[in-house]
Amino acid sequence: MLSVLVYGRNDSYGENYHRRVAVSLNCIAGILTPGADEIIFVDYATPNTAATLIEAIADTLTQRASALIRVIRVRPEFHAAIKHAHPEPLPVYEAVARNIGLRRIKPGQSWVLSTNSDMIFVPTFPQASLHEFLRQLQPGLFHLRRYEVPESVWHNFRRSDPA
Repeated sequence: MLSVLVYGRNDSYGENYHRRVAVSLNCIAGILTPGADEIIFVDYATPNTAATLIEAIADTLTQRASALIRVIRVRPEFHAAIKHAHPEPLPVYEAVARNIGLRRIKPGQSWVLSTNSDMIFVPTFPQASLHEFLRQLQPGLFHLRRYEVPESVWHNFRRSDPA
């Protein structure tokens, strides 16, 4: 029913990057329904000699998150080929990464949640999962408010405990 689309790369971007991604993916997985939902993680231009970001944090992912995540690896060579066409070379082209992931969602999915890999969801719906909540909605485009979590707060989160 729901595909959650996120992207990232194994380059330790920002403070506590691995921690933020692990907490986020474990949190997202906690509100999804195994068998019906999925997390598509586009690993964009991680060097060929390095593990994907998901491989690098695999020991901190819950069993549920590990079962729901599907990694799409975009090699640096692909990025280098399109980088020459852009006036401002960037380490990641977000639109390209999201488009690659979007084209690879499971057939028949009704919903796509395109988000970042350091989001924490605090459900306020009474249902047990996001899946059950979405069943009640009419098709459409929905936006949610976003609140920044200060870097110092991320230190307090245990990666393997999404609650």
